[in-house]
Amino acid sequence: YLASIVPILVLPYYSVIGGWVIKYFVSFISGKGADTAASFGKDALGKDISFFSNFTANGAECMLFFAIFLGITAIIVLLGVEKGIEKSSKFMMPVLVVMIVGLSIYILCQPGAMDGFIYYVKPDFSQLGVKTILAAMGQLFYSMSLAMGIMITYGSYMKKDVNVESSVHQIEIFDTG
Repeated sequence: YLASIVPILVLPYYSVIGGWVIKYFVSFISGKGADTAASFGKDALGKDISFFSNFTANGAECMLFFAIFLGITAIIVLLGVEKGIEKSSKFMMPVLVVMIVGLSIYILCQPGAMDGFIYYVKPDFSQLGVKTILAAMGQLFYSMSLAMGIMITYGSYMKKDVNVESSVHQIEIFDTG
């Protein structure tokens, strides 16, 4: 029962984020990419007002992009494993890899990038505290739910001779990487 309930609980979380991604995608392809990173001033409490805060404050717009994401997801699922999930993955996964490589190259070419890279790979354990542990637990939740979704999708049509434990280790390695 738990294996059935967890994906149902995780679906709204990822659907909201999927809606955000679609909103940003629409903004970029419509030529408003610079606006997505802009600050639009301060609110009454002195907090920066950004593209994201404006978007998330608009409930109707959030619901629209949430519904668009759910609609696209439903179509892919209704098409089935081979014609839906597999076909869309064959397109989206290479696009994702190209985007990651391109973004990584772009970032590493920015001024101060090596300082940031060294900060990332050389941790300062004196800063380790409750906030860091909670952030790590949030990342763990994300990683585990991602792995669960991948295993459900992959497991739904894998052959009997495939070693599930080996597949899980591959997901752990790629997710951590």
